[in-house]
Amino acid sequence: MGLEDDYPFNLMKKNNKICFVSVDVESDLNDEASFSNINSIEHLLGVFRQNSVPATLFVSGLVLEKFPELVKKWSVEFEIGSHNYTHDSLTNLSAEEKTLQINNFQNLYRRNLGKTCVGFRAPRHLIDNEEIKFLQDGDFEYDSSVIPDYVSFKRYGGFKGKAPLMPYRVSEKDYLKKGESRFIELPLTPVLGGFPLAGTWIRYFGPSFFRTLLFFRKPNFLSLMMHSWDAIEFNGPNSRNSGEKYLHQLEIILKHLKKISYEFKSGEKIANELK
Repeated sequence: MGLEDDYPFNLMKKNNKICFVSVDVESDLNDEASFSNINSIEHLLGVFRQNSVPATLFVSGLVLEKFPELVKKWSVEFEIGSHNYTHDSLTNLSAEEKTLQINNFQNLYRRNLGKTCVGFRAPRHLIDNEEIKFLQDGDFEYDSSVIPDYVSFKRYGGFKGKAPLMPYRVSEKDYLKKGESRFIELPLTPVLGGFPLAGTWIRYFGPSFFRTLLFFRKPNFLSLMMHSWDAIEFNGPNSRNSGEKYLHQLEIILKHLKKISYEFKSGEKIANELK
C-alpha cells in the first residue's frame, strides 16, 4: 500500500480535494532592506477572513524581529511558519550558518509566541537533504519548499526535478522522494502543465486562465501560494496587477475553489493528519 493510500483524507477520492493556502511574509520585492508591505498585509488577511481560509504565513525571522506584535496578532487566527531567519538562499550558507539560522528563528519564535514553530519554507524554494536534517533536529515537523513540477518554457532555480504531487513523508536519502521518516513535505503542487497557482502567475495570467486549467484538472492536493508584497501596489519588474487588483483576483480564485469543492487547510493540520 502506498503512502497516498495511507493518507487520512483519502485524497485519491475525486470528491475530497484539499487546497493549502500560504503566504511568504518577507521584505519588499525590489528592496530587501524595506518592509513597507508588512503594514499593508491586513488587506490580504481580510480576504482570507471573508472567505474562511486558514492560510499559513511563513514569516522570516527579520519580520518577526521587527514586527513581533503584528505577528502575535496574526497568530491568533493563522498558523505562523518559518521562512528562515534571513532571506538568504540556503545554498549560499554553510552548515553552521544554516543551523544558526534555524536555532535563532526557533528561539525568537518561542520567546514571542510561546511555542515551537513546526512549518518551514526555504527562501526561493532552495532546499536540500542537509537542510531537511537540520530542520528535524530543530524541532520542525514539515517543510513546504519542494516544487514537484514546473512549466517547460521557463527555468526556475527552485525546481530541482520531479517529486510527489501529494503530501509525503520524506526519504532520509533524497528529500524529493517518499520515505518512512516522520518529517512531512507539503509540495507546492501546480494545477496543470506545471503552472503554479501562485501570486505572480495569478497577477500575470488572471483568474480566468486558472479557472480553465481547473476545468481540465482538479488535483486532489493543490497549493495556492503568494508573497506578502503581492497585495501592495508597487512599480518595477513583476509589478503587473499588484495591490488592489491582485486582492480582487485572489478573491475570485478562492471563491472558485470553494465552488468546485476544495477544502482549505493549514499546513500544520495537513501535516498532523498525515502522521
